[in-house]
Amino acid sequence: MGPEYLIMKRGEFGATVYSNESEFTCKSYKVNKVIDPTGAGDSFAGGFAGYIAKNQDYSFKSISNALIYANAIASFCVEKFGVDNMLSISKKEIDKRIDFIKKHNN
Repeated sequence: MGPEYLIMKRGEFGATVYSNESEFTCKSYKVNKVIDPTGAGDSFAGGFAGYIAKNQDYSFKSISNALIYANAIASFCVEKFGVDNMLSISKKEIDKRIDFIKKHNN
């Protein structure tokens, strides 16, 4: 009874997902200069939901991967005002940050 997973967003420190059996902490991507943190949580939530919706996989591994993806998306949001940066990012740029986060989470 109750939720299968609990996700704790930790702002600039990333996010952690907990289950009864496991725990995964994803560090956030460190940007050079935060211009506007407004919308970072919303872009994180959107990235997370989009990843889960696209994959239709609700396993712990998939939830963990969604945290990595969401952290990468949110990192773009804080680099400029409003949605300016979000409108111009490419899949290649997103993948580069995802790879960096994966490499530095071990």
